[in-house]
Amino acid sequence: MEVSPASSLTNVSGWIGIAFVGLHVPLAIVMKGYPQVATVHALIILIVGLRWAISKGCLRQVACVGAYITGAEVLWRMTDANIFWEFGKYATALVFIVALVRNGLVRMPLLPVLYFALLMPGIIPTAMLYYITIAGIRDVISFNLSGPFALLVSAWFFYHLKMRWSDFERLFVSLLAPAFAVASITFFGTLTADSIRWGTHSMFITSGGYGPNQVSAILGLGALVAFLFLVKSNANGLIKLLMFLSMIFLAAQSALTFSRGGLYGASGAAIVAMFFLSRDRQSRLKVIFVGLLTLAVANFVVLPRLNSLTGGALTTRFENTSTTGRTEIAESDLKFWDENPILGVGVGMSMFRDFGWKAAHTEFTRLLAEHGSFGFVALMLLLIAGWRQVMMPESHSRRALVAAMLVWSLLFMSDKAMRLVAPSFTFGLAFASLVPDEVSTFTPALYRQYLAYLNSVTKFGHRQSLAKPENSIPLTTSPRA
Repeated sequence: MEVSPASSLTNVSGWIGIAFVGLHVPLAIVMKGYPQVATVHALIILIVGLRWAISKGCLRQVACVGAYITGAEVLWRMTDANIFWEFGKYATALVFIVALVRNGLVRMPLLPVLYFALLMPGIIPTAMLYYITIAGIRDVISFNLSGPFALLVSAWFFYHLKMRWSDFERLFVSLLAPAFAVASITFFGTLTADSIRWGTHSMFITSGGYGPNQVSAILGLGALVAFLFLVKSNANGLIKLLMFLSMIFLAAQSALTFSRGGLYGASGAAIVAMFFLSRDRQSRLKVIFVGLLTLAVANFVVLPRLNSLTGGALTTRFENTSTTGRTEIAESDLKFWDENPILGVGVGMSMFRDFGWKAAHTEFTRLLAEHGSFGFVALMLLLIAGWRQVMMPESHSRRALVAAMLVWSLLFMSDKAMRLVAPSFTFGLAFASLVPDEVSTFTPALYRQYLAYLNSVTKFGHRQSLAKPENSIPLTTSPRA
């Protein structure tokens, strides 16, 4: 049977990706035992990112660095890397900004810019508080606005990026590798624990000794990108089998943290992706097969074993509909907005509640409490920006990807605010354009014509009335800038 060069290249690239992910198992163990290695690892990733950022024309490599930082942020935190808390958000923003400036891509998407600009007035009430030091003001502003800032920069970066599906596969692997490292730490931590008392709340001992909410979220995101790889990749069967097993492993480790948000976020995003992909005749059978296989393995193999391991506590935990205090915090946020309707109580000030010190867990109500009516408009613009990306007249594949990333990002914000760079990165990723893999086989002249056509759009993403290039280029997506 003859194998096409493109298929062979995909398989070679796939095996390199599998090896890259596998190498993160021993790396994770070393990082857990030696925090100095974790610190060096974080700095090396930043240096590599900046090296590519200052090299013109390396935007796809920079995107992969951003994806890697997204997956590694929790890894660095749980291995006690000696870096400041918001390192992941600022490192991602820094490499993206340097790459954009280096390539002369200064034009920004309008709605994300307005979204972030509307959050600036919220600094005023915080800055006017006499009992908070300048350092304290800086910390609360950084904690609460570094996420929105990273979202703006991510949207700006991907707004200018045109990627083939093979580029997305590399980006997925870049995120999957550090997520797999996190899963390795949680797995060995659970395996080597002297005793585990399974309860009804999130568990630190099965989360590698770190916050279960953040750990479960990044493991769920890893499972999601593995799923997207499965349903769209042209890699051979063995590579897909390994990716399927990785997805199951990540999902199982997310479940064992007993933090429900990780699996809920991944499942919600996967269901939305399946909805759009099922509308594509070429992808429909593969999506149905992968979906049914995943459900069968989860229900008849994985879940029974995890339930047996936990003495039934896992099922009890996921059947519990309690929001573990998030509802009360959200109601408190709405009360703050009612009392301070214009500017809100100020950035970070919603943590001082009637029932004690509690930081916001829902980004949507935090915007209302701390930014008032400005925050409400900012939230509406954010949702409109996401909806516009989903509704753009492009291929089912891009819609599936965009919808999955947006849903995961919004579900993350609903119960973990913007604790990580992950929701910012995934929301920004929705602004990327998906171009057909066949473009790479065109002649240089034809390729330039195609790129000219891609850029012939208005600033809001709608096509202008411009004829296609003379040579008929098979478009699998309706391109935009």
